[in-house]
Amino acid sequence: MAGARRAAVLAVATVLSVGLTPLSASAATSVYSTGTTGYDVSYPNCADSVPAGFSFGIVGLTGGRPFSTNGCAQSEWSTALKWTTGPSAYFNTGYAGAYAKSITSGCSTASQFAGVYGTLARHALAQAQEAWAIGCSEVDWAGSVLATVSSATPAMWWADIETGNSWSMSTSLNQFTIDGIISEMQQGSPGLGGVYSTRASWAKITGSASWTPSPAPTANWVAGVTGCPKSSPFDGGSPTWLAQTGQTGGVDVDTAC
Repeated sequence: MAGARRAAVLAVATVLSVGLTPLSASAATSVYSTGTTGYDVSYPNCADSVPAGFSFGIVGLTGGRPFSTNGCAQSEWSTALKWTTGPSAYFNTGYAGAYAKSITSGCSTASQFAGVYGTLARHALAQAQEAWAIGCSEVDWAGSVLATVSSATPAMWWADIETGNSWSMSTSLNQFTIDGIISEMQQGSPGLGGVYSTRASWAKITGSASWTPSPAPTANWVAGVTGCPKSSPFDGGSPTWLAQTGQTGGVDVDTAC
């Protein structure tokens, strides 16, 4: 990690331990044992009881949109500690100009070194860098929420990228935002950052179901399927680690692929 980048992410050092070299999508080994089942919960599940028999749990830290908080994340995290694999974390993402007010100083600086460049006018470049910094800051926000819940490192970070959140009509700005998200997740501990989405959502947000961020996600988590797909229906460069395959007791059930 370059010295400037290292300095840029110190704001979340208590949760996202910096100084690590991110693993590439092809190099990382899944943190979930193939064939096991887990679940994911967030703010809609505060009153739900998680049934026994799972191997892992994934806890949503935000309250349905970026820069919000799941008020019952602490109790949900405590429940997820019971399972074989330590808890993973996920958070809501999106792009809107209003989110610029939540950009962290570290992400603002990092965006200047993030490779956000090209044949763009000065004002367009500034907007692209802002979009990257917004995505980066969404990770920082999730990290700050987790810091109030636990001092532990999650087994995996997941970014929830769906059309239900605010995104731009400009797929290019959305792409810059996602690049910032993936980069910041992979700069922290454990150096793993994946994407939860569907083919339709990914294609609408990014402009193509096969578009791959830079850096590529460590893995994909596919929503709305009956079993593990032979190949991921979105993002052409990353393996599928999880498939959201059903629901029980009010919580979503996930299968490790």
